[in-house]
Amino acid sequence: ALEFEPGTYSEYSNTGYVLLTEIVSRLSGLRFADYLAVNFFHPLGMQHSYAADEHAIPMFNEALNYAEHSALFGLNFYLTGSSGVVSSLDDMALFMEALLNEEIVESETLELMQQHHSLDLLPGSDYGYGMLLDQTGADAFSHTGRNDGFVTWMLVNRDTGIRLVILGNGGAPTGNHGYLTRLVDQFYGHQ
Repeated sequence: ALEFEPGTYSEYSNTGYVLLTEIVSRLSGLRFADYLAVNFFHPLGMQHSYAADEHAIPMFNEALNYAEHSALFGLNFYLTGSSGVVSSLDDMALFMEALLNEEIVESETLELMQQHHSLDLLPGSDYGYGMLLDQTGADAFSHTGRNDGFVTWMLVNRDTGIRLVILGNGGAPTGNHGYLTRLVDQFYGHQ
C-alpha cells in the first residue's frame, strides 16, 4: 500500500539512491566508486573526491570524524549512493561550477531539479528533484547531508551569485543548517 498519494507529500528516501547505485554498477560493470572516478571526478578535475566504500583508502590529510561512528552489530556499514562521497571545498566549487555550466546535467534537467514538486519536506523549504528550494521563489537551491559525524551543506543562489559549501566533522552539533540559512538570509536577502 502507498504511504501517501503521489504529489500530495514527499519523503526523502536514501534507499532509492542506494538502489540507483546498484543499477549504475550493474549496467556499467564497475563498482560505483570506480564509475564515479572515471566518469565524474577525473573529467571534472575533482582530485580530492571519491566514494567511500569497503574498498576505499582514506586520502592523506582527510578530515577525521570527531563525533558518532556508524556501525551495525559492531561492523562498519556503507550506504554508497545515499552517502559516503568524500570531497573537499575546492572540489565542491568545481562541482557547483560544472553543474551550472551544463557539464553534469543539461539546463532542462537542472530546471526540473528546481521546480517545486513537493511542499514542506523540511520547514521553510520545498523540494525539487534532489534539491531543497526556497519557498519565496528565489532562484536558489541547496542540499544537505549528514552521516557518520560528517555534515554538509551546499547552496547556490543564482539571483545573488552566492555559492556556499559548509563541511563539518563534529556530528549533530555542527549540522544545524537553519542557523546558517538565517545568517545568509540576513546579509543577502534570501537563501
